[in-house]
Parts: sequence; C-alpha cells; structure tokens
Amino acid sequence: MKRTFIKKFIIIQSLLVTHLLSAQIKQDSISNLVSIEEEFQSNFYEALKQKGIENFNKAIKNLNRCKELYPNQAVIYYELGNIYLKLEEYDSSEKNLKKAIFLDNKNIWYRDKLYNLYLEQNNYE
Repeated sequence: MKRTFIKKFIIIQSLLVTHLLSAQIKQDSISNLVSIEEEFQSNFYEALKQKGIENFNKAIKNLNRCKELYPNQAVIYYELGNIYLKLEEYDSSEKNLKKAIFLDNKNIWYRDKLYNLYLEQNNYE
C-alpha cells in the first residue's frame, strides 16, 4: 500500500512539474511576443520622427529593423518608398512601393505615392 501511494505521489508530482514548466514556456513566449511588438513600435515611431526631421538614413535604418521583425507589414515598405522618393532613389522607391501594394492592394495611398513617383520621373506609361 505504501508503494502504491509513493508511485501515485511521484506520478502526480511529475505531472504537476510538467504542467508548471509548460505554463512557464507559454508565459515566456507571450513575453517574447510583447517584447518584439514593443521593439517594432519603438523603431517605427523613431523612424517617423527621423523622417520628420529629414534624417533619412536613420529613418531607413529603423525601418529596416522593423522589416526584420515584421516582414509583411505593408506600411514599412510604404514609408521606405516615401523616403527613397525624397532622396530621389527612384528604383528603391518603386521597389518598396510595389511591395507595399502587393501586401495591401486595397490601400489607395500606396498607389497614389507610386503614381507620384512615376510623375516625378515623367514616366507616363
């Protein structure tokens, strides 16, 4: 009887430990996601700030970090396209604006910016 009690006790303890470890892993995963989101927001808003004061190289650096964190966010490519347009780097601008449109083809502002790029280049085709 004592042996069965000890066996049951060990089984319950191991299940409890497994459950607690699983809960800790889930908590760590959630914390990591929150950390990534905070890093994205920090870099994105810093990029907008740098763009606003025309420090385009720093803005590009911050947006590229955002792109590493969330590569399918259309707004990142739109902002990069917008900055490259201001720098008159038309190929980079076009590439990023087309990517933004590909990721979010319903956003009319992305198409409008690409249209403005073509107008600036006198590309009417």
